[in-house]
Amino acid sequence: QAEVPPYPTTLATLGLEDAPRYPRAARSIGFNKVVRVRVKFLVGLDGQVETTEIITRNIPDLGFKEAAVEAVKKMKFAPIYHQGRNIKVYFQKTIVFQP
Repeated sequence: QAEVPPYPTTLATLGLEDAPRYPRAARSIGFNKVVRVRVKFLVGLDGQVETTEIITRNIPDLGFKEAAVEAVKKMKFAPIYHQGRNIKVYFQKTIVFQP
């Protein structure tokens, strides 16, 4: 069972991440706006992202959702422990796409 952390924790101390890739579909039509996609995801016992859910609404249908999920799934985490137990934890992160 996953927990929502009742204690302060940040992605910066847990994950390694690269800048997300601006979707090719957006570039191909000359779309050049900053797009923010909020993603909720579950980090499993082994530190791998197990599930993702897009929270942001009204995202242009130009590959941003798929690219945001891909960016989150590439993130690496150390296994997370709380009170000596290895746990699954939900996080939310905003992925920012710069043209």
